Amino acid sequence: MSFYTSLTGLNAATAMLGVTSNNISNVGTTGFKRSRADFGDIFATSPLQKASSTVGQGVSLKQVSQEFSQGNISFSSNALDLAVTGDGFFPMRSADGLQELFTRNGSFLLNEQFNVVNSSGQRLMAATVDSTGSANINERVVLTIPQKTSGDAKQTSLVSLGLNFPADAEVITEPFNRSNPATYNKSTAFTVYDNGGNGYLATIYYTKTSNANQNVPFNKWQTNVFVGEDQVAASLVQATDANNERIYVNQYGQTKPYSEVKDELTTAKTQLFSLDELTNKKISIAATATGNIVPETGASSYDWVAGLPKGDAKLAGLLTDNAFTVDVDNSGSPVTVSLAKLAALPATTRITGDLIAQEATNQLISKFGTSRGTTTTSTSVTATGATEASSVTSTVGSVTTTVVTTAGTLTSPGTITTTVTKPASNERYGMKVGFDAVNKQFFIESGTTGDTSSVALSAVSTAAATAMGLKSQAVAPEAVATRGIPSKPAITFGITPTVNTATNFSVDATNNKFIVTVDGIKSTVTLPVREYSLAEFTQALENEINNMKEVRTDGLTPKEISGVKVEFDNTKRAFKFTSGTSGADSFIKISGEPVWGLSTVEAGRGETSTWILPTQRVDVVNGTPQPKYIDAQGNETTSTDGYVGLPAWSPVYLDKGELTFDTGGNLVSPIEGTQLETVYLAGGKGALRINIDYSASTQFSSAFAVLSQSQDGAPEGDLVGVTIGNDGLVSASFSNGSQKSLAKILLANFSSPVGLRQIGDSSFLASAASGRPILGTPGSAGFGTLRAGATERANVDLTQELVDLITAQRNFQANAKAIETSSTMTSAIINLRS
Repeated sequence: MSFYTSLTGLNAATAMLGVTSNNISNVGTTGFKRSRADFGDIFATSPLQKASSTVGQGVSLKQVSQEFSQGNISFSSNALDLAVTGDGFFPMRSADGLQELFTRNGSFLLNEQFNVVNSSGQRLMAATVDSTGSANINERVVLTIPQKTSGDAKQTSLVSLGLNFPADAEVITEPFNRSNPATYNKSTAFTVYDNGGNGYLATIYYTKTSNANQNVPFNKWQTNVFVGEDQVAASLVQATDANNERIYVNQYGQTKPYSEVKDELTTAKTQLFSLDELTNKKISIAATATGNIVPETGASSYDWVAGLPKGDAKLAGLLTDNAFTVDVDNSGSPVTVSLAKLAALPATTRITGDLIAQEATNQLISKFGTSRGTTTTSTSVTATGATEASSVTSTVGSVTTTVVTTAGTLTSPGTITTTVTKPASNERYGMKVGFDAVNKQFFIESGTTGDTSSVALSAVSTAAATAMGLKSQAVAPEAVATRGIPSKPAITFGITPTVNTATNFSVDATNNKFIVTVDGIKSTVTLPVREYSLAEFTQALENEINNMKEVRTDGLTPKEISGVKVEFDNTKRAFKFTSGTSGADSFIKISGEPVWGLSTVEAGRGETSTWILPTQRVDVVNGTPQPKYIDAQGNETTSTDGYVGLPAWSPVYLDKGELTFDTGGNLVSPIEGTQLETVYLAGGKGALRINIDYSASTQFSSAFAVLSQSQDGAPEGDLVGVTIGNDGLVSASFSNGSQKSLAKILLANFSSPVGLRQIGDSSFLASAASGRPILGTPGSAGFGTLRAGATERANVDLTQELVDLITAQRNFQANAKAIETSSTMTSAIINLRS
């Protein structure tokens, strides 16, 4: 038996030597896992045999298993090489696609179908990903690296150009000709793309057309765009404000966004207005009735500059009542001007044109500033309970309110009637009669400016017609912009008063005086000492201010103040004072005690309004001016058919292809870019509609420069690089600048990796002993991470293997010696018989 026992030892040593040799031979094999031979002793007894005296029968090889410890990481220059750090295997598909394999060998390359494979042709499996890079583990595909994009070509629709235009560039007046560099200052070129990714060279030529000046404080450049050899005109683009709302203009050049005028818009045909051409600024004027020229020489001459002696026969009939009648702004209550007071002046007085104008002006201000007539408004309601007959009257300033209640019961209710009586709203302020010493003409102006003002002159006496050149005439309100808009009155505010205005308060001798200056007349206004409500106080102060007048000793009509409004501004919590007159000559200032918040009030000054007369766009074609219109569909046209006048609001457009900069070098327009007309490509390749955005452009004194340039179009791209993240996400970069997440490499793990079936090429098959593969993403629980550009070396320890070789050799030698000994003993026994 010992002979056969030693024989099993020889077999075991041989097996151990073979496993060790295999490990040593695969030291350089990527992803190789060290094998280990497991042995067991052979021991057999029968039920009736004494086990303690039974000798074992040798050794047997139980199994050869793998040790799946981590191997060292070796770096490479191949971006597709992968190493697993931690647990997990690469899921692979056999070359014929029939078997699912697993390996730690991450040495990969691309095959002819651009699949990621190993040297055995096994293909690496990966999970599909969405746009965020999240993997769908249940949807696995062979990892493929495309060599170029497909369907990624994008048509150019927006080009963004950030340019610096030299502020000192020469203005060029010659017609543009791309073949003549003298007709433009600079140019830029770039490539645009169609839907198929085909590129076309686009060139933009820039010509400076004007420098900023006092009338037009803007620098302007004209652009001419070519795609290939074809010139592309800029489309008509409506101007927008800072909030990207479309802008509209009225006949006075006032611009407003769409949200403020949308209810007033119509589809009526209108003139074409350019934003850059809203520069024809005008000063608003009053409606003016102008008399005939009064001759200074001859039999019927009047030298109104030097004046006529009061006793001059030519003044007979003029210095009387009823010289002429004036109505202003359709008040409905004309007033008659009398010059009779001039006749009472001393005999040495010379009657000049200015003196007549002053007297007439003061009369108009006085008579139009006084309320003439009253308006009465009554409102009745039925009482809701029993009432007694009563009547209560309250007067605040010039407004009287009467409340009359009739007797009534629950079954027969009475009534409550409220009647408000106040002056008619026919006051007018700021009228002026003047004498033009240069043109020798008298004139009468309405008190307000703008096209809503009017003045009518009637009942002109024969003497006034002869001596002053006056004539009956009416200057009516204008429907078409002519005189502009109303001017602004003088306004001033106090500060918050210390008195409690929410309740009644007292005015006493310490705070009832106010120093007021209005339109050149200064006076101290004194309020009666008593208790006031806020409404009574403002009305009383307003009445006293409007009773101010200049002091005259010559008997002529003094200049009076009227139309001043006194209010309490609840927002500012302060008293507000507004002059009745308007324009640059209007002035108001008030000073009072600190209790009223009037101790440090600044003077208020009026303002004569300005307006802009919109200028219709006119193109010159072959020397012929062609006014431009916008039809109901928003199209540009030269036809006047259907045009009946300007609507309330008209759209404002940017000049085609024009860039406008202010004197600070900032782009004024177009803020939203220049929309080009459609470019139809040759060969039926479609059409391009491109918007060029210049918003990042400037005009400084430095040289012309391209600060930034980009576009949203792109051609198809070629693969330029692949990156694989630690989480297995595979991303590809292409020459057109696009990046794509292709897939996410998965890892497989097993309940018992030792149970895997080794099939060579560092590959394994799942078995019943290993369990079913569990798939997951690298870095998740139970799975290692990936390192790209690296591979895992074999986990064989060469020193340990050499020791194992010596051990196997000694085992083999010892077992051989046992066989030799057994053979010697057997020979000795045989020799005994002989």
